[in-house]
Amino acid sequence: MEIYEGTVDNYRRLYEECPVLRQDPRFLFEYGQCLSKTGRYGESNSILFEGSRRSADPMFWNIMGKNYQAMRAVEEAESCFRKAYDMVPNRLYPLYLLANLYFSTGEAEKGVAVARQLLDQEPKVMSDAVREMKAEMKEKIGRYGQVAP
Repeated sequence: MEIYEGTVDNYRRLYEECPVLRQDPRFLFEYGQCLSKTGRYGESNSILFEGSRRSADPMFWNIMGKNYQAMRAVEEAESCFRKAYDMVPNRLYPLYLLANLYFSTGEAEKGVAVARQLLDQEPKVMSDAVREMKAEMKEKIGRYGQVAP
């Protein structure tokens, strides 16, 4: 945490003093991530939104969604995760985040539906991360499976 705190201060100074970095999506993503890691979710989303206007990387929207979820802004989080998924529909991570959002807010029926969608979708590239996400969703469907899809 201390590393992020110091890094945020450095990023803020660079952001304020170097206008060219405000145009660099990689810089904006890293700065937004640091703000998120230090619990400055609103500031993080402002920076990440700037980055999302300069990049088609859905991770901007995933992190914004996680920030909104941390702020208990469920509708906004849902919207961000759906936007990330719509941008690159073969990626499973936004569905994973969305399903977990629903499970965490007691919307098990929606969670099961999204988890099933994730399980039915074949990833472009199979990885350990994909296997872990699928295994977790299978477990959650088993736990909440009595809920109609």
